[in-house]
Amino acid sequence: MLKVLAIMLALTISFAWSPAIASGQENGEAKARTVKTLERKMKTNEAFLKAAGQIVSEGAGKEAATFLKMAEKAAVEGMAHYRKGEYEFALEDIAESTHLAVSAIILSKNQKDSTLRDSVIVEELVLREKHEVEKKEAMIRKSMDEVEIFIRTAERLLAQNANASANEKLKETKALYVSAKKNLAAGLIDGALEDLNKAYRLSTAAVKEIKRSQNDIITFPKPSVTDEAAMLAYELKKNNSYIYFATQVVTEDKAGPSRLLSDGMALKDEAAAALEKGEKGKATELLKASTETIIKAIKAASE
Repeated sequence: MLKVLAIMLALTISFAWSPAIASGQENGEAKARTVKTLERKMKTNEAFLKAAGQIVSEGAGKEAATFLKMAEKAAVEGMAHYRKGEYEFALEDIAESTHLAVSAIILSKNQKDSTLRDSVIVEELVLREKHEVEKKEAMIRKSMDEVEIFIRTAERLLAQNANASANEKLKETKALYVSAKKNLAAGLIDGALEDLNKAYRLSTAAVKEIKRSQNDIITFPKPSVTDEAAMLAYELKKNNSYIYFATQVVTEDKAGPSRLLSDGMALKDEAAAALEKGEKGKATELLKASTETIIKAIKAASE
């Protein structure tokens, strides 16, 4: 794996990034604090789930049992996000799971108090709906950033090398992107997310097709497994793909984008150092932070 990382790093563009190191370290430290907070909350959540499970098993009502199942499902989703390195989503899921577990305990201990029971159920439904909307909105923002980058990259590549099939995919991508923005403005969250998912697939297919016609393969893999080594490999490939995009749009005469790109490269250097120490989890986390920063650089340069 070290050899693979070294090769990938060698393929990226070299810059003078000395001012970025401090900023990169700050980003890495912030991520580390988030992970520490998340792991602490996961332990608390586990304790609440265990307590709720014991109480519900003693013969609580059906509402309490239902809430416990929802709490367990939210915890599973949180763990899945945690394994993928999606820590903010994981924090939201774990917080929701804990709240549901507490609600299950309250319901089980107050089965005869219909007023309290109804109040807990209504409150939980409102919070759950709010949580789902916020999560989808966060996914939409992230997807819009990625689709914008793929659109701009495809446009630049097509300007250099015409490709009719890729051009049709790009047109459809743009139409879906516009549709997603309209749906979002109208409050149609699910419709916007569906449009962006389709746009992502089409835009990446367009870029792949253009590069393939030039005998230059670039991939945008989605992880099919969640073990540590697979996630590290996925984040590394994704990071290198976005560095490639950055070389298309970021120039030294653009101070803001150049600084952001330097921050991203500094984080990647930190990831390499972490991997040399055998810290795969930390390396994955730093690569994610690097990619996020490079995306900001690409957006800033394109604007």
